[in-house]
Amino acid sequence: MTIALLTLACVFAVVSGVNDGGALLGTGLKLPSVRPVTGIALLMAAVAVVPLVTHRVAVTFTTRLAPMRDPGGQAAMALAVLAALVVVTALSARGLPTSLTLAVVG
Repeated sequence: MTIALLTLACVFAVVSGVNDGGALLGTGLKLPSVRPVTGIALLMAAVAVVPLVTHRVAVTFTTRLAPMRDPGGQAAMALAVLAALVVVTALSARGLPTSLTLAVVG
């Protein structure tokens, strides 16, 4: 089960990048003073540093919505992530923006 959850987390990270990265990068590249390489470097730094400060959403998911100590909680979270992946992948393929947080909670 651990390998399956790790694989699911990796796929979620890739789909999250497809969904959010394009929108963030597109906004930054519209500024004429920011070169594309600088924009990508700033985006990568933000993605690496910001979660260290704002991890409360992840804590809420894993402790209050579906406690991960429980096998039922792990299954519920895995199903929620799978459903979110389907929704976000389908919408991203059509070029439509969505929210991963709303997709997981929904």
